[in-house]
Amino acid sequence: MGAGQPIPLVDPPSDPQSLGTDFFNYLAQFQHYHNAPYVYPRAISFKDAAHRANWKGYITDAKDRDTIAEFYNAPKHNKHCWLGFFSVESDNWVGKKSDEWEEIDWHCFTVAIIQDPKQGKHLIFYDPDPLPDVAAETRITTALRGQQRNLFNWIRAKKKTTTSLVLNRQHQQRAKQMPDSLTAQTTNLG
Repeated sequence: MGAGQPIPLVDPPSDPQSLGTDFFNYLAQFQHYHNAPYVYPRAISFKDAAHRANWKGYITDAKDRDTIAEFYNAPKHNKHCWLGFFSVESDNWVGKKSDEWEEIDWHCFTVAIIQDPKQGKHLIFYDPDPLPDVAAETRITTALRGQQRNLFNWIRAKKKTTTSLVLNRQHQQRAKQMPDSLTAQTTNLG
C-alpha cells in the first residue's frame, strides 16, 4: 500500500465463536501496514497439532485456526513487536462427553510479544474476561487461563520472558461478548 493511501477496514467479528475465516478476514488486513507491529493473520486456538486434531470433529473450522507454534514460528518480517489474537475454549474439555464439547463457551484474548535484545521477550496479555480473583500479587501460573498458560510456558522454555497481564473487567463473566473497550488495568506479573 502506498503512503497516505487509505486501507478499507473489515469490521471485526463480534462473537468469540465466530469462524476462523471471519477472524482471518479481519486480522489479515493489517499485513498491509508496514510501519506497524506484526499482526498474525489467523486466530490461534490450539496448544499444538494434537490439540487441533482432537477438535476437528467438533468444530467445523479447526483447519482455519492455528497453534501456538504456528504463531510463534511464522515469518515476522524483521518486526520486533508481534500481536496474536487467541480464540480458545474457556473450559477444559478433558473428561467431557463429546456432546458437551459443543456447549463450551469460547474465550478471546490478545497477546503482544516484544523482542528485547537484552531481556529476552516481553509477553503482554490483554484479557477482556479475566479470572475473577487475579490481583497484583497473583502468581503467573494462577492468573493465566489454560491456553494463556500454555503460551507462557512454551515461550518461557525457549527464551527469557517478562510477563504482564492487562485486565479489562468490563466484560467479566460475559464470555460470549467480544471486547469493545480498551479501558484496562495493568498487573505486572514479573
